Amino acid sequence: MIILDTNSILRLVTSDLPEEARMVEKLIQEEENLFIPEVVFPEIEYNLARGYSYSREQIIDVFSFLTSRINIGFPDEVAEALKFFKESKLDMADCIVAAHAKSGKLASFDRGLLKVSGMKSCFNLDS
Repeated sequence: MIILDTNSILRLVTSDLPEEARMVEKLIQEEENLFIPEVVFPEIEYNLARGYSYSREQIIDVFSFLTSRINIGFPDEVAEALKFFKESKLDMADCIVAAHAKSGKLASFDRGLLKVSGMKSCFNLDS
């Protein structure tokens, strides 16, 4: 298994360093067992939005591309987090938290996060 980090994905997506972008593209085309750790997704969002002025829709396209590849694995919660990311204005880090908390309760005061469909707070908060 080969782990893809934030830097490699940013090179691929932005092509700001063309030689490195080609290396990552070749890796994605030729390797059968790649993996993106959960933490990389919020880092991709942050870097593309802040450093490259990508819109949310463009970031969704990047996430959709990465998660649609049969040779790229990722933690199960990322697929659910991507669904939340598409349906809300939450950042990807919060969407990952929501994906983990969906089957239980969430200890949070973040009202935006608590509005995610199916989210249950462990606190009694006023609506």
